[in-house]
Amino acid sequence: MCARHVYANLRKHWRAVIFRKVFWKSTKFTNEVLFKKHMKEMQDLDAKTWEFLEKKNPRYFCRLYFSTHAKCDSVDNNMAEIFNGSIVEPRYLPIVSMLKEIFKTIIKRVAQRRSWVAKLEGSICPRIMVKLDKYKDMARY
Repeated sequence: MCARHVYANLRKHWRAVIFRKVFWKSTKFTNEVLFKKHMKEMQDLDAKTWEFLEKKNPRYFCRLYFSTHAKCDSVDNNMAEIFNGSIVEPRYLPIVSMLKEIFKTIIKRVAQRRSWVAKLEGSICPRIMVKLDKYKDMARY
């Protein structure tokens, strides 16, 4: 499940901006206490909204429940969307040609990511390192 799609379904019924803010905060927490606090806030705002999210099972779209071995902090499926966007033209080719084009697309992406990762220093990705540095600076106070 993708948090973005869950939110899109949520938005069909509850359009208030406050739902958006609380929803995205709750999906990105890795701390169970804060997650439950925001889910309680959602329940206090509207019980039906909270029931909707409970039915969707937050285990599938909230960062709190992601595997600790995951190397990506994404709560949506942008990678799948990017992939689908990259195979728009090959979809209309005969099956074998389509599969060859998809294979080439995947190989190019893997090669690009591999060369990008080879240039990185350390075991933490840059975006997470920026967050850690920010929190480290805040911890001084």
